[in-house]
Amino acid sequence: KELVLLPNDPFKASNISNRSDGSYTTNDLFIEDPPNSGYYIIQGRIDDTLIHTNGTKTNAIPIELTIREHLIVKQVAVIGHDR
Repeated sequence: KELVLLPNDPFKASNISNRSDGSYTTNDLFIEDPPNSGYYIIQGRIDDTLIHTNGTKTNAIPIELTIREHLIVKQVAVIGHDR
């Protein structure tokens, strides 16, 4: 399942959306584990490439791995804006 932040989600910045209904798709993929529990584990991304406003591209995986090395970080997902 892909994570989609709905327009009224308190964790979504009000000026960010990439769908006509005002929601934001993150391209992050999750699996419910255990099934029907309401708990999800990140499985990866639909697309690991972030495209900057100037057109340059960055692979998010090396950034996520570097951030994850910090002792206080359990999980990390690097996402782009308005793409």
